[in-house]
Amino acid sequence: VDIVPLLKRLSEANGVSGYEHQVRQIVQEEFARLADEVRTDALGNVIALKRGAGPEPRPSIMIATHMDEIGLIVSELEQGFLHFQQVGGYDDRVLLGQEVLV
Repeated sequence: VDIVPLLKRLSEANGVSGYEHQVRQIVQEEFARLADEVRTDALGNVIALKRGAGPEPRPSIMIATHMDEIGLIVSELEQGFLHFQQVGGYDDRVLLGQEVLV
């Protein structure tokens, strides 16, 4: 796996909480190349299984992570300033350094 292009694709994909479709698609594509089984459950979680080849008992390893990111919904435009509502939780201090797509 060439990690830099993969991280770029994941970072550029839209993944606001509740709308993680683009990120999910990328994860499914990558897992399909690497895992023996890939499925998505009713909540949208992507679950992949890679069977080991060593003698029994083989260790099981689980990796869990978020696919979503925080988002903002523009609620008002007033004298050139955007007012917004948050989707997901975040620390206000990180907003100053963030790129925003409107």
